[in-house]
Amino acid sequence: TPAGCQCCLAISLELVGTLRDYQNNHCRLLAILGGNSQSPGCAVHVQCDTADPGRLAAPSGVLMRILQEELRKQGIDVPFKGMRDCDQDLLQQDLRWLEALFKNA
Repeated sequence: TPAGCQCCLAISLELVGTLRDYQNNHCRLLAILGGNSQSPGCAVHVQCDTADPGRLAAPSGVLMRILQEELRKQGIDVPFKGMRDCDQDLLQQDLRWLEALFKNA
């Protein structure tokens, strides 16, 4: 709904400000983690588009899409990753990915 999108925009703008503050204090942003792949707000589905790698696909949640748009407007390019918590094996794969991300940071 329009009201829901406005709420997601307000949340996103606040998050972008916070993330910018982190960067200004020498913190490195590694990733934005989303939740359940069916969530209308927090699902993350990355496009397989070579023209814009990393762009979130339409099935992604509205909050994640708006957040990515606002981050990009501010020149903050950070990968988005959906944590597939609906399946124990997939979640373990995602946790291993996250662990490797921290080790390589």
